[in-house]
Amino acid sequence: MIPNTNSANEILQLKDGSILMVGMDNILYTAASLNGTRVQVPSNGSVIGITQLNNGMILVVDTKSMLYKWENFNANWVLVANGGGMIGVAALST
Repeated sequence: MIPNTNSANEILQLKDGSILMVGMDNILYTAASLNGTRVQVPSNGSVIGITQLNNGMILVVDTKSMLYKWENFNANWVLVANGGGMIGVAALST
């Protein structure tokens, strides 16, 4: 088991090497590394899915199945047009 990650639904390594995870409570957490202490991320709501695009933007699916884009941890989520009915999100790398 990875320390400090018990009860995580999803774990994503961000481009800067840090970790972003969705807890079983649907709250976002971050850690400096897999072995780092996880810290709750101030966010805009409950989450079921996350990914990061090549340009660094994070995509978030909330518990109401809506897709949002998120510039950084201090920014508000922005609803993506026609982004309803989502159950997950993934990014392809090129």
